[in-house]
Amino acid sequence: MGLEKSEAVVRDIKRRTRRKYSSEEKITIVLEGLRGEESISAICRREGIAPNLYYRWSKDFLEAAHTSSHPASLFIILAYCHKPTGSNRAA
Repeated sequence: MGLEKSEAVVRDIKRRTRRKYSSEEKITIVLEGLRGEESISAICRREGIAPNLYYRWSKDFLEAAHTSSHPASLFIILAYCHKPTGSNRAA
C-alpha cells in the first residue's frame, strides 16, 4: 500500500502544479509558430510545452478561424503571420 500511496501523492502534485494557459496565451504561442521566425521546437522549449500540445492548439485555432462567422478572420490571421519583419523598409 505504501508504493500506491506514494504514486497517488506524486500524481496529485503533478496535477496541482500543471501550468494552465489562457486562450490569449495559446493564441500568442500559436501565432509565433505560424510566423515561422523560430522553430516550433524552440518555441515549445521556451514555453515549457510538448510539441504535440502546440500542434493540437494550432489545429484547434485554425479550425475555429475557418469556421468563424467572420469570413475575414482566417485572412487576418494569415496576413499577421506573413507580416514583414522590417528588413524591407524603405530608406
